[in-house]
Amino acid sequence: MCRQLILANPSFVASVSRDDVTKVFDGMCIALQPFIDGFIHGCRPVIGLNGCFLKGKYGGVLLTTTALDGNNSLYPLAIYICE
Repeated sequence: MCRQLILANPSFVASVSRDDVTKVFDGMCIALQPFIDGFIHGCRPVIGLNGCFLKGKYGGVLLTTTALDGNNSLYPLAIYICE
């Protein structure tokens, strides 16, 4: 999935991790390079982390990172999906 995201849009920063022994999925991180650049150049240097549990067949946790921009609005940075 990460490879397809990067092929479709080269500004994506995507990585996936898995356990080397059992080959089980550990987590996946997705971010857009323009969001990262915007954070560096125009947001306050504070990053917030929010998470929610995924209640489905596979479960897991969805984590998001946000910052505050110049208008005190939430500015998305990245999404991380893990066990």
